[in-house]
Amino acid sequence: LGIDKEKLEDLRVFEGNAQGFRVITRLEYNLNDGGMRLSYPTLGAFQKYPWSSSSIPDEKEGKFGCFQSELKQLREVAETLGLIEDPTVKNRWCRHPLAYLVEAADDLCYRLIDIEDAIELRIVRLSDLEEILMPICSNELPSYYREIPNTSPRRKIPILRGKAMEPMIENIVKIFMEKQTEILEGKFEGELIKECDQNIKTAIQKTKKLAEEQVFIETRKVQAEIGVYSTMDILLTTFFEAAIEFLHKTPKHEKLSFKTQRIVDFMKDYGAKPTLDKYEVYMGINDYVTGMTDNYASFISAQILGLRQ
Repeated sequence: LGIDKEKLEDLRVFEGNAQGFRVITRLEYNLNDGGMRLSYPTLGAFQKYPWSSSSIPDEKEGKFGCFQSELKQLREVAETLGLIEDPTVKNRWCRHPLAYLVEAADDLCYRLIDIEDAIELRIVRLSDLEEILMPICSNELPSYYREIPNTSPRRKIPILRGKAMEPMIENIVKIFMEKQTEILEGKFEGELIKECDQNIKTAIQKTKKLAEEQVFIETRKVQAEIGVYSTMDILLTTFFEAAIEFLHKTPKHEKLSFKTQRIVDFMKDYGAKPTLDKYEVYMGINDYVTGMTDNYASFISAQILGLRQ
């Protein structure tokens, strides 16, 4: 691709956390001028992995919170909030305290939402979720919960979720307060959820197991994921091949192939421009593809293949 090693790491494996930081600090609303212009504490709380792609701790399995293109913004957030910098690794900081709470909230929500969606799709039974969450609820639910017909899980799920969430949140807040000194000093390792009471951890582990054994391997989901790989391959191959030709021929004033010219025209603001360097062109392609909805990505890939939808 013709870019230096550090920037190449941004493109080698897509990282949603870093793309999210790029969106809110550069792309959304005020393009290349502050993005959403959120407050520093909000940006700090957002940063689950406050380090760049070239500063990944081994135990984090390759995750990182910003691309090289947004390293300046991350450093500004870290310095303004007083995040503790790792003295042994460049461009790596300890998390903002609120990031631990955001992480816990995210984990709780998506684990339950996966199961709720599966109940709606009749992959999992409501009774499976009740069996997991009732012990957390102390087996106490409003009397009208039992009166709701069994044919209406959509009405029951919010009640069950709300009742179960309350002790979960209280327990996480308690752990956060107990670990406050370690967190503020940048010494806390791991996740708040892993420090919770055993009944909470058991419930979370069971929802994860239920999702892995029944939801994630469900035929419709597997078929959709296979289709996604094909769609992404078509989009990325088409756009990157066009970008590489553009970057090779444009400085030499050579004429682009008809297909490449049409792809450049099609991508418009996200495409190749003579004013951009190679890295910026490639990142623009990532922005364009990741910003697509599922249906739009499927539609465009079909158009590229000459299949009318």
